Amino acid sequence: MIQDNFDDRRKHQRITLKAFAMNHSCKVMARGEVIGVELIDISPGGARLKCAEIAEKHCQDMEYYQNVVLDPCFTSGPRGLRSIPAIIRWAGGVEFGVQFQPELT
Repeated sequence: MIQDNFDDRRKHQRITLKAFAMNHSCKVMARGEVIGVELIDISPGGARLKCAEIAEKHCQDMEYYQNVVLDPCFTSGPRGLRSIPAIIRWAGGVEFGVQFQPELT
């Protein structure tokens, strides 16, 4: 079995929230529906997300290069971290990755 090392291709360092025992819920707007997801990691270029159990059906319908909007639901920090436009770059099971359009600065 070939293992793909995503770290070798990443442009930005990721902040892995799971490593700090953070279960951060947020939302993705896709095809006019709001989907509950968990933020696994984030960088200026994108994020890795996991579908909440109730939203697993919606995640199975996610398509590569589909436009979505991420609301990370942060209670503090810059107001610009709301309604972040993104596209889906990969999907597998109940997890998927998005690339922010444009990157966060």
